[in-house]
Amino acid sequence: MNNAGDFATTTNQPTGISLSVLDQAGGSATVASPVFGANAQACGAVGATPVNTFGPTVATLAATKTEVDIDGATLATTSATTATLSIVADVPLNTAVDPFARVEFYYETAPNVWRLAGSANGVLAQTPTTRTYTYTFVWDPDANVPSAPLPGASVNVMAVGVDAQGDAVQTVTAAVLIVP
Repeated sequence: MNNAGDFATTTNQPTGISLSVLDQAGGSATVASPVFGANAQACGAVGATPVNTFGPTVATLAATKTEVDIDGATLATTSATTATLSIVADVPLNTAVDPFARVEFYYETAPNVWRLAGSANGVLAQTPTTRTYTYTFVWDPDANVPSAPLPGASVNVMAVGVDAQGDAVQTVTAAVLIVP
């Protein structure tokens, strides 16, 4: 996966996969694959078409809301139950295909540990000077989303654009205040 804004690097192919699991009883395990070596498919440029820009991830709450309440049981006047996550990919005017086969949104549960929140398809918009695809997902955080550990702390969210070959690029993250 390429870093935000990097659509051309072709040397970021994986050398292994590490999976961490956590069961309902709190037991955990981590398993690492053997090194892929020459068996890994070579990476290509990201996008089915050239991408000018992708991102940053934007988290939008309803007017006057500043936080997302996980349980939704006792909502404060500043709490919403969902956040709308969106991302825009800007492509050249002369292109005819969506740059990504899918865009997935993730939230961070621990430092550098990301969990899938959901995915979105692109919606095309064109003006005489721009051609964009907007990916939007309404996120209703479940109990697995960590609530803010301290007042004013937030959970990071990001989007990942994946093309048909599996090459991917991430976006700059956005912060969403989550409360229990």
